[in-house]
Amino acid sequence: MTLLRILILAKNCSKLRQFGILMICLTYFCSGCGGGGSSAPVTPVVKSPNAVHGCASAFVTAVSGKATSLNGAPIVGAVVSVGSQSAITTQFGTYSILNVSAPASQSSVIIPITAAITIQGAAWSGTNTLEISGCDTNTTNVNIVMSPSASQGSIAGTISDFTGPLANARIFASAPDPAAVAYLNPRSFWTISDANGKYVIPALPSINAGTSNYTVTVSKDLYVNRAVVIGVTPGQKSTADFTVAPADSGPCSNSAPCPPVTHFSVISITTPGTISRSAQLNSVSPAAIARNWIQQKRGLRSIHASRQIQKFSSAVRTRIPPPLVYNIESDLFWDADLTTSLLGYDVLRSDLVGTKFRTIAVLRDPQADHFTDIDSVLTAGSIYYYSVAKLDTLNFPKNSEEGEPVQNNLSAVVPLDPQLLLDPVNKSSVSGLPAFTWPAIKDGSVYQVLVYDKFPDLQSTSNSAGVKPIWPVSSSDASSEIQAPSTQPLSYSLNYSGPPLISGHVYYWAVLTSDSGGGAYSISDIFSFTSL
Repeated sequence: MTLLRILILAKNCSKLRQFGILMICLTYFCSGCGGGGSSAPVTPVVKSPNAVHGCASAFVTAVSGKATSLNGAPIVGAVVSVGSQSAITTQFGTYSILNVSAPASQSSVIIPITAAITIQGAAWSGTNTLEISGCDTNTTNVNIVMSPSASQGSIAGTISDFTGPLANARIFASAPDPAAVAYLNPRSFWTISDANGKYVIPALPSINAGTSNYTVTVSKDLYVNRAVVIGVTPGQKSTADFTVAPADSGPCSNSAPCPPVTHFSVISITTPGTISRSAQLNSVSPAAIARNWIQQKRGLRSIHASRQIQKFSSAVRTRIPPPLVYNIESDLFWDADLTTSLLGYDVLRSDLVGTKFRTIAVLRDPQADHFTDIDSVLTAGSIYYYSVAKLDTLNFPKNSEEGEPVQNNLSAVVPLDPQLLLDPVNKSSVSGLPAFTWPAIKDGSVYQVLVYDKFPDLQSTSNSAGVKPIWPVSSSDASSEIQAPSTQPLSYSLNYSGPPLISGHVYYWAVLTSDSGGGAYSISDIFSFTSL
């Protein structure tokens, strides 16, 4: 039985019900599981508003994110720049600029961020907007979509209200129908209007030959959102002026609270604390391997990870951070919603119990449908409850406070322990077909061996499709899987049965483990071996 089949079994949904919560399964992959994004009964969250403040003194923040192509594949070796500082993207397209300065007494700092590279002789570029919240020492999810510069267009215009030009409005551009452009990721574009209400969103890639349509959404606190579809032609600037009205009624207002998000689900990924390196010594994260594999299997590729994040210091940390032997991230997914007056989302978490939810991030992005929680306090074996609530433009921020969010369905995860590898040991030589051996981990249900014939970077300047495993040969190939019995042994061993190995060639292997509910995963480090 394949990992995909494990994920879609109806009994997988029942495991989380044992904790008294509801795990929403994607209908396509888990029909018959029961539950729904908006029909299940919910319990109101008890939480206090959080004040939005600046920082009392100047500070520096570490800015990190990913540069990708239109199809979501990471761009390797791009130069990402913020002001005079820059960084080079790794083999997974990730980058980190450690010391970006921010002045004191501002709730946020908003500046451009760019990326550039030459691929097969052609100039590629990308531009986005970076927002640094006051006193936040880590600014994550700052993603940049790159494309050939010659194929890009732009959108510009003026934002006004009934009194004249409107400053500090947020303007977002995205593909109008993600389902119609499967595996594309042209959804990470935004900017802010200046003192004269002017804005420009540059470097918008051509989704297909000729003119491409983008949904442009204008959002500002105390105003009703406006969204229109704008055609963008390579080499040309499209004009889109907006006049917005005050938010006093309608969906997401005092008279009609925001409805809950739909198809809300959470997965956790445990990764080793060490960093694997390729033959070219580019740092990579095994989490990217796991995330890419899981999202493909579960149909979670068309996602928009919000960049507009305000983190609150009031989020209580109830556990001591684990030693740096493994990392845990929780990936939250929900349906995008362009409801009028939707300002963004409140992301909440409760540690160990399904009450006492605390805000861990506020996403001031009405197009968001994905968030990654990488809090260092996340610990294997502990249960974490999550909720995502919509925020309306009328009540947030109002008097520098967050309006009370509407409660949504809950989802919970219990992160797995780190997955180790035993044999073949890293950088060893193997005669004949290898036998892969690894220790069992608590709550591990499905163990899958992944074997690559080159280091598993997801994209290079010569291979836009990225490196895929040679074993399993397809998503329906169960030959590289082992299902755990009711009583697990101390370790597992699986003989290689993929395509013939070439003598003298270097191969790479890892083990991806999931629990029985398909909500928690653990990916091992990446080991290499030479076939003799």
